[in-house]
Amino acid sequence: MEKITNHVNLAKERIIEQYKDATNLKAILDSMVNQVQDLEDVFYSLLDGRWIENATGQTLDDFGTIVGQNREGFDDDFYRVLIYVKIGQNVSEGEPERLIDVYKIISQANLVYFEDHFPAGLTLSSDGSIADELITFVYEKIQSVAGAGIRVDELGLFDSEKPFAFAGFPNAHPFGDGVNDPNGGIFARLLKTRKDFAFEGVSDSDGFGTTEDHILGGVFTATI
Repeated sequence: MEKITNHVNLAKERIIEQYKDATNLKAILDSMVNQVQDLEDVFYSLLDGRWIENATGQTLDDFGTIVGQNREGFDDDFYRVLIYVKIGQNVSEGEPERLIDVYKIISQANLVYFEDHFPAGLTLSSDGSIADELITFVYEKIQSVAGAGIRVDELGLFDSEKPFAFAGFPNAHPFGDGVNDPNGGIFARLLKTRKDFAFEGVSDSDGFGTTEDHILGGVFTATI
């Protein structure tokens, strides 16, 4: 429903021609119809604020309670994203489309690519952005939307304007040619969602992956 912002002008346009210049009549209309405009503004604010995309503060907390998502200390903007993610989690059966939708929302992206890995893993890449301090948190949220036995192996981010890629990828830019495009495309960023490689006894680490388990194991650290 569209908000009406000009009740007074609409009322004056309905005055018949012979009273168009009646100052007193216009003053009466101003007094009466301004009250109608005030009611319109208040009621529309109440209506508009009941949608997740516009809700703030306690109203947003109420939405979170309904879907089962706590604020967890985040501001309204990111909390709104978490509510959408929770809705996706609540209705998800592990479909690729659902994972794509959730990653698109949580990374504020326009485009998301999905790649599956045999036997039960996947990678998601988007042209959005995720703050470094939220990477692990986001990964856990995405993983919670995946179906049982499905592992989100990697999350990635790529540049939407000039991604490094070859023919076939939208807006692709390969290696620079030294003339027309000296720098070439911008490399995608692979987010670190897995633990460092280490053997048993080292906290917060993973060892080797196995042929029975598609999880890739810990990440090797290079020393330069």
